[in-house]
Amino acid sequence: MKIIKVGPPKSDANVLSTLDNVIQYGAGEWEWIGNDGFTKFSFLVYSGGGNVKIYIDVPSQSFLQPNYRLELNEDDGNSFDDQVDIFTLPREGGVYRMDFSGISSFVDGANNKAELYLQSMLYKDVSKNADFWD
Repeated sequence: MKIIKVGPPKSDANVLSTLDNVIQYGAGEWEWIGNDGFTKFSFLVYSGGGNVKIYIDVPSQSFLQPNYRLELNEDDGNSFDDQVDIFTLPREGGVYRMDFSGISSFVDGANNKAELYLQSMLYKDVSKNADFWD
């Protein structure tokens, strides 16, 4: 996984990826699959596998506070969810791009998709905004 800061914190819920000039293309290229404002858990997004790109906007926290800690998980319904990756983001806030590879190993179920969501492990009551690309 790679993390890149692409801009300062945004105050609106517009598509965060516009800061990085991502363009939506047809099949086989990056496709925007959703935007979610969340505190503890984001909504589920469905990936066909391969790579996933997530842009997340986190607000600044006091310099005495720890960094953000988040997980990308794959929902397995009634059984334990799979942890795809765990990552930290600086408490200074901003918009960050995370590139995840190897999502194909999490594709399962009747829909033949990986059901992904973000989980905030710290700052569970702080609003965050995420754009998901598949």
